[in-house]
Amino acid sequence: MALADIQQLLNDLVSDQDDAVAPDVRDRAIAEALVRYDADLSPLPGADVPQAHRLPVAQYAAYLLCQQLATRYSSDRDSTLAVDAARVESRARAYALRAKEYRAAYYQGTGQADPFSAAAGTGLAAAAGVVSWPRRNPRHGLVRRGV
Repeated sequence: MALADIQQLLNDLVSDQDDAVAPDVRDRAIAEALVRYDADLSPLPGADVPQAHRLPVAQYAAYLLCQQLATRYSSDRDSTLAVDAARVESRARAYALRAKEYRAAYYQGTGQADPFSAAAGTGLAAAAGVVSWPRRNPRHGLVRRGV
C-alpha cells in the first residue's frame, strides 16, 4: 500500500498540464526516491516506508521530476516572441525553485540536514577580503590615491 500512497502523493505534488512526465519516468523517480530513503534511513533495505515518511519520499521523487521539468523548459527556446521566451524562462525557474523546496522538505521531513543547503556547509567562511598588490596591479597607484 505504501507504493500506491507515494504514487498518489507524487501525482498531487507534480501535476503537469502538458503530460511532460511519462508514467515510466514517474515510476523511476519513485524508485530513486526509495533508494535514497533506504540509503538514508531504512534499517532494512526494501522495507516498507512508514506512514510518517511517505510524504517526504514523494517529495524527493517530486524533486527529481521538477529538476527534469526545469531542464526541459529551460531548453525550449525556439520561440521568436520575447514574451513567450520570458514565460518559458519563468516556468523553468519556477520548477527549479520548486525542486529545491521539495528536496529541503524531504530532508526536513526525515529529520536530516540538507547536504546542499548553505547551513550544512563545512563551517569555513568564504574569503571576504580583496588585496591590491603594488607590483602586480598597475592600477594600485590610482586606487591608493583615490583617483
